[in-house]
Amino acid sequence: MRKAVGPDAVIMVDANQSLGLTDAIQRGRIFEELGCYWFEEPLPADDREGHAVLTATLDIPIATGENLYGMRPFKDFLVADAVDIVQGDLRRAGGVTEILNIGVLADAFRKPYASHGGGAVNLNLLATMPNAIYLETGLVGKNSPSKIENGYALLPQGPGFEW
Repeated sequence: MRKAVGPDAVIMVDANQSLGLTDAIQRGRIFEELGCYWFEEPLPADDREGHAVLTATLDIPIATGENLYGMRPFKDFLVADAVDIVQGDLRRAGGVTEILNIGVLADAFRKPYASHGGGAVNLNLLATMPNAIYLETGLVGKNSPSKIENGYALLPQGPGFEW
């Protein structure tokens, strides 16, 4: 992967809830050695205790949250120190207001926030968060209303959430 994207690209690993704790620790140590930026959702989404062990054991940041519903589970993960990078999903977490609240909560715990999912709404929400670090998005084609320059997503210029 490093050869394909070059020496300066940030590489993140998403296990999509596929591992148990022992495997997540073993793989996480390898991803640390490889210089990966984060290890996303290595354990089942509701395994708060396992995520807490991972964040305490590994140096690679543990990113999770796309499968947490509402602000309360995020609070529980943050209080348990079971997440290094908060990733709310706009639809699953409860919409615009709930995502903004989750972003504020993450900031109160001095944790960065990265969106799960892209698009104009997520980009606008990230622009309001002092702790925002990444917008998750797919490939952006020539005719897409999304614009990326020098690796940065450009904010929509019109009113509301439209491009």
